Formats: sequence, C-alpha cells, structure tokens
Amino acid sequence: MSTPSPKKIVIAGAFQILCLIAMIAWAALPVLTGTEVLLQTRPVDPRDLFRGNYVALSYEINRLPLELLENAETDLSHITQGTPVFVRLLPSGKDQPWKVDRISLKPFSSGVFLRGKARYYPSDMIDIEYGLEAFYCPLEKAKSLERDFASGNLLGQIFIANGRSRLNDLVKWKSRESASP
Repeated sequence: MSTPSPKKIVIAGAFQILCLIAMIAWAALPVLTGTEVLLQTRPVDPRDLFRGNYVALSYEINRLPLELLENAETDLSHITQGTPVFVRLLPSGKDQPWKVDRISLKPFSSGVFLRGKARYYPSDMIDIEYGLEAFYCPLEKAKSLERDFASGNLLGQIFIANGRSRLNDLVKWKSRESASP
C-alpha cells in the first residue's frame, strides 16, 4: 500500500475546510441578507436532558386557520404531514410582531415569507413547523426566559431570506431589550 503524497493530503484537507466554510455561510445567509421579523412566542418547555438548556418555542403562526390558504380548495387531502407550505408575513408596526397574510403551497414571488412543513390540520386549522422552535442558552438564561414568558412579552427575532429563516434572538416586546446570552 502506498502512502498518499503530501499534495493529496493538503488538497483533501482544504476540501474539507471549504465544505465547513460553505455550510457555515449557508446557515448564516438569512442573517446576512434577510429581513428582520419579530414573531410572538409561546413557551413550551425550558430544558431537555439530552440536548441541554434551551427554550422550546411555539409561535402564534404555528397554528393557522385554513381559510388563509391561497386558492383554498374543498379537498385538502393532498396536504399531508411534511407537505411544504409557505406563509407570507406582513409588518404590523414598528417593534410589533408581524402578522400572517396568506398561506400557499408554492413559494411567493415577492414579500417576506417563511417556509415550513405541515404537521397536521385538525378541522379548520393547520399546524406548521418552521424549524425555529428551539433557542439554546445557558441554564441561568433559560430560567430567566421562563419568567419573561410568563409575562407574555417575548418576541422571536428572526431573519428571513426567500423562505429560509434563522432565529437570532429573543427580545422583550416593549423595550426591545436583548434576551440573548
């Protein structure tokens, strides 16, 4: 068995580093190029023994009426768990949570919209998961956030670019003070 040349080792190492840089850049793209959106949060669970300290979140936009579905059909059997859905958001004022305008099964051509996946739709509502449902933080911060959630004044600061989103921070609604660690 022959030993690989130093040139091949350097090329393999450089390729791996470039792949890591590309993954980081792809994850940071919504923050760098996206629109800042504030969404009203609802607490779910502050800690998990396997994943550490984090705040599990739910948003008002996780459960939406089916009447917001664009070109709503009477037969919705084609919407199953995991079906991609797109939710267009509209601002409701400075430092206020954004509101849902429409839901579509296709990406919107303009405006600020989130890409999510349908979980299920009992009766006239649809539950949507966006991948923004966890905020990781130290234990002390998780406990502090629990108290802030009790008052109902925390918003998720989210950056959105072409449906891709990233939860950047949790902020207090009235004063917009940062809640990040």
